[in-house]
Amino acid sequence: MDLFRRLNQEKGLTILQVTHSEECATYGTRTVVLDSGRTVG
Repeated sequence: MDLFRRLNQEKGLTILQVTHSEECATYGTRTVVLDSGRTVG
């Protein structure tokens, strides 16, 4: 996760992470929640 954050900050890379882990999701700057293929929340 630290590597992803560093690549984003230093290189300006966009990282798309798909996870079921709420802990890992906290590393992102934007979170989109899907439920049965639709965005919620």
